Amino acid sequence: MSIRKPTLSEWFLAYQLRSIQRNHVFNPIYLEVDISALETRYREANKEPRYTSILIKAMALVAKQHPIINRVWFSRFWGDRLLSLPYINVNFPHYIEEDGRQYLIASVVPAADEKTVDEISDIIKKSCQKSLKETIIAKHFRKNKNTFLMRLYLRIIHFLAYSFPGLYLRKGGGGLSVSSLLNHAEEGFRCTPFAWGPTAMTVSSCSVTDESDGRRVMRIGLSWDHLTGEGNEMVKSVKTLSKILQGQDQEALEQLI
Repeated sequence: MSIRKPTLSEWFLAYQLRSIQRNHVFNPIYLEVDISALETRYREANKEPRYTSILIKAMALVAKQHPIINRVWFSRFWGDRLLSLPYINVNFPHYIEEDGRQYLIASVVPAADEKTVDEISDIIKKSCQKSLKETIIAKHFRKNKNTFLMRLYLRIIHFLAYSFPGLYLRKGGGGLSVSSLLNHAEEGFRCTPFAWGPTAMTVSSCSVTDESDGRRVMRIGLSWDHLTGEGNEMVKSVKTLSKILQGQDQEALEQLI
């Protein structure tokens, strides 16, 4: 047994999660999608599907049809604000490794609706190859201890990022979040986590399996921030996501290849 003080990175993760829990109201949605048609198109193109990039691109296409999901709610003691973004950037958290340790950072795919799946994959690859010194926050986790001054510094950065919509726009923050654990996907593993993020919709997935009836199925967990819009709008957008991934929209399907 051990009892210890959390590291600075552990503390900051807990701080962010408590802030999200306090300032947002989430509706969890479970979505099971038959992606057999998508898989067939990839085989025809002689390409390997990159599910995380596909999911990011699909969500960006949904946001084009349903701009209501491309929003961020700012809870402020001097007055709340609802930001509808003029672009479709997608936030995605991921790990980078340095000195044998993993560090969780947040990156953004800019203008994801205009990028191809291959371009999105390249952005993800480059983001995962970043060094700690290139990051704004994670660079402090390697050398700095969990002290009052470091906690205060991180609190200020977090406060600025999620209190001023204009600053959020200037920094290119996303209106959607995709938290992918698809690197854990393997046959027979059926798990659907629900992620929370500061945006109107946060999507997560870690399961793609072949079913006994011949279907290829992706399981997706979505969290809808009910403060940003009505449940009716959420259902419409989830239906569109399902249709895109199932290949019912031919034009959208081709954009996922």
